[in-house]
Amino acid sequence: ANGAPFANFPVTLPSPATTPPIVAHDVNNTALILVGCEDGRVRGIDVLGQVVVTSTTALSGPVSGRLAYAELPPVSIAGVPTPGAFRGLLAAADTNGQVTLLTMPTLTPATGWPRTVGIAGFAPDFVFMHTGGQGNNADADCGALPSLFVHQHDRVWGFCTSDASPLEGWGTPLGDTLAAVVNGTWRRLRVAGVGLSPEFIYEIRPGDIFPDARRYGIGMIYQDFKLVP
Repeated sequence: ANGAPFANFPVTLPSPATTPPIVAHDVNNTALILVGCEDGRVRGIDVLGQVVVTSTTALSGPVSGRLAYAELPPVSIAGVPTPGAFRGLLAAADTNGQVTLLTMPTLTPATGWPRTVGIAGFAPDFVFMHTGGQGNNADADCGALPSLFVHQHDRVWGFCTSDASPLEGWGTPLGDTLAAVVNGTWRRLRVAGVGLSPEFIYEIRPGDIFPDARRYGIGMIYQDFKLVP
């Protein structure tokens, strides 16, 4: 715990790393470092600095953005977890807009993956979520497995991890942005929609005779959970 690197680290990979690393653990708390690489593959490195697993299928471009790992419950025999096995799902994407889901411990693409979601320059982040909860009263969209949500700029896509089917209603652009000075600070605001206000039926600057949309308009922002013009 003195900040010194482990023996055999840093590691020279067969292809340069292009994502921040993440760490996964198995049922015995054994660590595996996962990182995306320029050749479109994800590699797993053990605590001895050895590359012990490489994704079986390469994406169409360099792996980009961030990886995300969802640990799944271990397989049990007579109620006892089987030892020494990583069991989970790893999300990764490339710069061409492909998203894939890899199964642990072999880093093999899951059924239906990869999917093309974005365009050139894609660099998303991910989150796994049980949208309908878990347990006896769960109302899950994707059965027992978590859903995968993919975020890039003003969009969030949702998919069932079991078959890569899209979740209804996800993937719509959330709106344009505009720049404004708010309380003396230059801010970039997201346009959420168009609204009407009884105070501003006629958008005209005080002292003017006619509206001038190029120089004057009315906007409303959320402040303390209230709409404020």
